[in-house]
Amino acid sequence: MTTLAWAERAQVPASMLNPSLIGLLIASAAAGYRKKSARDMPWELIFIVMPLVLHKQTRQELPGAISTHLVTWVGKHPQLCATFPYRAQSLRDPTLEGLRFALRHGWVQLTGADLGSKVSKFTSADLGDIRELLRKAEFVGRWLSFTPRTSTIYSLLGVTP
Repeated sequence: MTTLAWAERAQVPASMLNPSLIGLLIASAAAGYRKKSARDMPWELIFIVMPLVLHKQTRQELPGAISTHLVTWVGKHPQLCATFPYRAQSLRDPTLEGLRFALRHGWVQLTGADLGSKVSKFTSADLGDIRELLRKAEFVGRWLSFTPRTSTIYSLLGVTP
């Protein structure tokens, strides 16, 4: 993995893809997953959560309720799903960087192949736009918990581990 030094990164991508933000989103998704399923989230789902949450159009098109099956959502959004593998691949390194940050700061913990959140709720009133991202990450965690096999989720979205 080749990661650019902060001084070499473009300002907008660096701010949106900074490890602390991605770490918070990972912790929020893992908390949502546990909230709905009473189990820790398979760690490889972080590569699904980030492209769903960080891409504005995809985030806006997420279902309003977790009862909407992933299969149904994929069928209704072929244009978003067609570009999903590219987005997932382009977010691989920032996602891993965010995971390392979250682990180092104790926001999440790895237990075998599962990722548990050590943060239950983010309550700061000064989160601004980040509040929406955190809310969506938590929603995606709950939503993905309804599909029992990670391989099914990957397959539906056209990506491979």
